[in-house]
Amino acid sequence: PKPVVQGFLGAIGVVVLQAGLKTASGIKFHHFWPDSGWQELCSSPDRLCQMGCMFGHFLFIRRGPLLAHAVLQTGARADRKAAVQKFAGLFCQLFPLFLFYVVVVSYGVSMQDLEEHGWTYPNHGSAGPLSLWKTYSCSDVDFRIVRSALISGDMIALVTMAILCTMLGSLAITGRFPSGPP
Repeated sequence: PKPVVQGFLGAIGVVVLQAGLKTASGIKFHHFWPDSGWQELCSSPDRLCQMGCMFGHFLFIRRGPLLAHAVLQTGARADRKAAVQKFAGLFCQLFPLFLFYVVVVSYGVSMQDLEEHGWTYPNHGSAGPLSLWKTYSCSDVDFRIVRSALISGDMIALVTMAILCTMLGSLAITGRFPSGPP
């Protein structure tokens, strides 16, 4: 039923927003309130700027395609409409990344400084991704734990959620997802 799917989507949204707030600020959130209080959240300019960038990116993803349609006047130019519909979403997801690095380079900020201020993830070496495959072997795996994890309720719920997300995404991409009650 639609109300179940809508509730499922709403719950996913809450979980994703909490994860985004935690990742951007470095502070755990309970629903939408910081566990350690607003004072600690607001005590760091880096933390506030990162959250501002996160919300700015979100708004650009949500409103950027509409802005692209307005700027490129796709209502008057049908030949542009299909291209804008096809590429505006991708552009609005990737352009903030490009803009971030343009600002970083133009201000002369090093990657080390960004890492020290929590703007990037720590760099744990320069060996490359292949080193992960060479570091461990199958003899390091405790297959009893793997088996118990695979048959646990958490794994079943995770797989079910992934299947539902894939189905909803497929419906949304193909335009076959109903828009709501008539």
